[in-house]
Amino acid sequence: MMRSFAKISPKFWIGKTGREIRGLGIETQLIALYLMTSPHSNMIGIYYLPIDYVAHDTGIPLEGASKGLQQLCEINFCSFDAASEYVWVHEMALYQVGERLKPNDKRVMAINDSYFALPELPFLADFYDKYQQHFHLTHTRTNAAIDPDFADSISPSDAPSMDHRSKEKEKDKDKEKDKDKEKKKEKEKRENIVAPARPCTPEIPIDINQIFEHWKTVMSHPNAKLDDKRKAIIRNALKSGYNTEQLCQAITGCSYTPHNMGDNDRGQRYDGLHVILRDGDQIDRFMHNCHQPPRPLSDAERRTQANLRVMEDWLADKMAVEGEIDAHS
Repeated sequence: MMRSFAKISPKFWIGKTGREIRGLGIETQLIALYLMTSPHSNMIGIYYLPIDYVAHDTGIPLEGASKGLQQLCEINFCSFDAASEYVWVHEMALYQVGERLKPNDKRVMAINDSYFALPELPFLADFYDKYQQHFHLTHTRTNAAIDPDFADSISPSDAPSMDHRSKEKEKDKDKEKDKDKEKKKEKEKRENIVAPARPCTPEIPIDINQIFEHWKTVMSHPNAKLDDKRKAIIRNALKSGYNTEQLCQAITGCSYTPHNMGDNDRGQRYDGLHVILRDGDQIDRFMHNCHQPPRPLSDAERRTQANLRVMEDWLADKMAVEGEIDAHS
């Protein structure tokens, strides 16, 4: 559920970090403000945020959005894990929740639930260290290992530290792993003895689902369903040789294309998957628009386009009438 409001401290504009952000340029300042108010965010400030979302929601080209996010990581305003595409805005929980909660505050349970529902990330232990006393976090989670391929996209403070892992916790973790292995062995034994018939339910490939969810978000179609027709469109595009990232870029590029978003003589949007992923030429065109968005039509160009449309309709009607006359003569 989207949050109905967000709090931003005046220090965002006049504090030390705020002045640093201002020095990085207007685009980076806009991205910092967006991170605090993003519709995808939550009250603890750790949430899923692909760079495509930043670019689409702010109107900043993808390259500029990536650069701005990296700059914010470098000044320790936030941390971004490129592998999982999760961001942590370091001071956001203080702004949204407050400096300190009482132990019986209902928000304490909500914050703990949000924290433990997160996937493995490289800054979970750091979040615990920063907010444990403020929000009465029950126990820490260890930082996930960082994929070296993505190390350049993560701020230095995000590196996992063995200081957060006591020997006791390591032992507990090993015990849990042993228990899981035993349970798995027992389950395999039972399945080998009795193998009940199971209905064959085809699974949706993760690539298709990921591309469809990206399209729903970018094009603001939250109630759209992944039916067989849409699956086939995405599957055919993948079979053509395009990967998931390229198809997501094409979808984002379509959202940057004024004509497809309704800036045309009919005021109609052309943002369906059947339009975006129709063929290779169309995909290539929208991928190009993702990196170099076209400019909106001027009023004069819009009037010219409307006049051409009227002329085409008139010619079509005239030819139809002449065809009927020839048929009866």
